[in-house]
Amino acid sequence: MSKNKLLITLYIITIVSLIFLTFGNEYYQTTVTKRIVATAIAVVLASMLLLLIFLLHTYTKLKKNNQQLFKKYNQVAEIYNTYYAQREWYKERIKELERKVEEMNHQLYGESPSKIKYEHSTLEEENKQKLLNKILDVMYNNKEIYSHEFSLQRLSELVGAPYKHVSQVINEMYKFNFNNLLNEFRVREACRRLAEDDIYTNYTIEAIAESIGFKSRSNFISTFKKLTGITPSEYKRIATKQQ
Repeated sequence: MSKNKLLITLYIITIVSLIFLTFGNEYYQTTVTKRIVATAIAVVLASMLLLLIFLLHTYTKLKKNNQQLFKKYNQVAEIYNTYYAQREWYKERIKELERKVEEMNHQLYGESPSKIKYEHSTLEEENKQKLLNKILDVMYNNKEIYSHEFSLQRLSELVGAPYKHVSQVINEMYKFNFNNLLNEFRVREACRRLAEDDIYTNYTIEAIAESIGFKSRSNFISTFKKLTGITPSEYKRIATKQQ
């Protein structure tokens, strides 16, 4: 937008200069000169109008795209929450899908990457779901996950299991690591605080980031945008408008 503002400023300076040349100096007070300058002013004004139309169209399109991203992320978040709320109901279905994925990996690669990585693990299959439930209980109900010091080691202490087993369950069940899981829960909490929680209405973006465990504003914004598609400021603006 700074380039656009500069361009508009140059347009205004040009128009003012042309008007000054036409009416401010007797040397240029000829009919021909006035016509030339008047034509130039008309051209500048016409091009400026076209620029404003273009900028308005661009802004409208960007605003519409951000609203769509906002709606899409909220739908995904709702599905995500529903999944965990009803995970017992989905358990068998998930296991069936996981078996199919393992079969496809076996056909393509011989063995799945996660299976190879944890082939010497002492964690029994029947205990993985129990450990996963404990992990999710902490992630959903323990406010300690919003602490700057929260780590995989601390999560392992809270669920009473070796950190290697906790890491294994997260990697095998979600196909990503502890930091990804933690960021996902923190960003969803940030969305709630930005859109719903009156306590955080007057908080800055930096304060929101600090309150959920991010150490820097830039890291928070990049992580938030990666997961939602829009920035925290835009998310808050859309949520406030919809309310």
